[in-house]
Amino acid sequence: MQRYDDFLSRLEKVKQIKQGSWRACCPAHSDSDPSLSIDIAPDGRLLLKCWAGCANLDIISAVGLDWGALYPDTDKHYHSIARRNNVVERSVDDHIVDLAQHQTDMTPKRMAEAERAALRGGKAFGLSKMIADEATK
Repeated sequence: MQRYDDFLSRLEKVKQIKQGSWRACCPAHSDSDPSLSIDIAPDGRLLLKCWAGCANLDIISAVGLDWGALYPDTDKHYHSIARRNNVVERSVDDHIVDLAQHQTDMTPKRMAEAERAALRGGKAFGLSKMIADEATK
């Protein structure tokens, strides 16, 4: 459940409906009335449904995560493919911070995106600490 706690903590207006079921504001669009349904499937996967029509990739990207956030650590298929191929999973936040490190001229908007990614946990090359320190000044 710890993996799902991280996902839920990145959402706004999260309300538990019943055991294994929540509603929250969708981070992929301007949402003030919670339109995102989150449920845990019997096999442990996290199921997302935005009633406004947002795609799951847009939802998980908006909070800086990747597809792995929707699968339990014990999943025999999704995680085993990555492990068999020695793939180190990286979050979208990691990629944003990595891209920011290689930018020479960042717009204020891009810098703000990189700061938010770093504060959410983007870890690429230790840059997150530098950006997080800058964001808290």
